[in-house]
Amino acid sequence: MLAFPLLLVAGAATACAQASETEALKAELEELRQQQAQTQKELERLTRTLRPVLAQLPQPFEPQEVSLLDSPVLGESSATITLVEFSDLQCPYCVRFYENTYPKIVKDYVDTGKVRYAAREFPLTTIHKEAQRASQAALCAGKQDKYWDMRAKIFLNRKALADSDLETYAGEVGVSIPEWKSCLESDAYSQKVRTDMADGGKLGIRGTPAFVIGLTDPDDETKFMALDIVEGAHPYETFQKAFDALLRDANSGD
Repeated sequence: MLAFPLLLVAGAATACAQASETEALKAELEELRQQQAQTQKELERLTRTLRPVLAQLPQPFEPQEVSLLDSPVLGESSATITLVEFSDLQCPYCVRFYENTYPKIVKDYVDTGKVRYAAREFPLTTIHKEAQRASQAALCAGKQDKYWDMRAKIFLNRKALADSDLETYAGEVGVSIPEWKSCLESDAYSQKVRTDMADGGKLGIRGTPAFVIGLTDPDDETKFMALDIVEGAHPYETFQKAFDALLRDANSGD
């Protein structure tokens, strides 16, 4: 006679147990939701905190077309490779590169027709007050085909760059001083310097010397396809390795 009531009690106990498990699962799910929401908030906070820091980190260089219009150039327009130096003529690291690495690049790659070497201006005026004027002085000498000679004079005398000093160097490299002075005093190349700096900034350049390496456009000597960037006064071997790799790739496609 007691079997039926006992079954009822057992069924009720099972139902209660199931209900209890369901509530426990609901509680666990709610706790998980709360944890996920808290984690998401923490990730958003960290992202906001780190975004300015990450923005300052070097970004991978994206291949892009770069203009050489109105820039001084050494070497043959038919050279497979184009190298562009962004330089501050008052920068000690630029001078170190000029003395130790530049001559070897010119001898082994520019003079042999493999590399075309271009210069663009990047005066860091916040720390080198005379750098922009020096760039303009070199570019004005370039109107008389003496840019590279004037650049060398400025590099080797970077601690003496008053206008009177610049005029002395201009005379020593053989330009017509009246024509050169007229150019300098007119700020004829101030916009050119600003354009160089803006273009360098777009490429990700923040200091000097900095170099952009790529393949010459065979159909337009005023531009090239930049493939990589090298920042700092690296030794000759760094450029040698980059040049030789590009030459191998270019020749393998023939």
